Amino acid sequence: MWEKTPYWTYSLNDESCLISFEYASKGLAINAAMEDAEIEGAKRVWIGRINEYIPTVDAESVINQVQFDGADAAAEEDVNWPFECLDKVADDDFDELEYMLTEAYRKWEDKHPEYKPKAYMITDIEEFQVIAEWCMTPENKKCLEDHDYIVEKDPYHKCYKISWK
Repeated sequence: MWEKTPYWTYSLNDESCLISFEYASKGLAINAAMEDAEIEGAKRVWIGRINEYIPTVDAESVINQVQFDGADAAAEEDVNWPFECLDKVADDDFDELEYMLTEAYRKWEDKHPEYKPKAYMITDIEEFQVIAEWCMTPENKKCLEDHDYIVEKDPYHKCYKISWK
């Protein structure tokens, strides 16, 4: 399953080529993107939220495997296997098993990070026009501030720092 992280990233090319740098907030990602855009001469930047793939263990698959293994073992020994009891697992018990199995897997994965998937997906992508000092009109500044951005002139560059409130 995909879970949103608190981290953001950016791209100077387009929304499908976001880089792997992580920023603790959207505002920090915007600032970094604007600084990078000034250096690279980019006219637009894309900001997006990083989502991590978090594996879950499917309880139904585990129960089915237990049933199949038990039935096979019983057949080999020519005994009855009472696997019908697993056909009627209550929803709460089923959810509890899935939670416990998933937690056990995640602990194992934390202990062995070399097996942890390094997959991520970017969502909540927004495109921003790079605003240099010469094109920051009072109307642009007001529009950004109306959308909860903080707009400050950067004394070291000919641009404005734009951050998220």
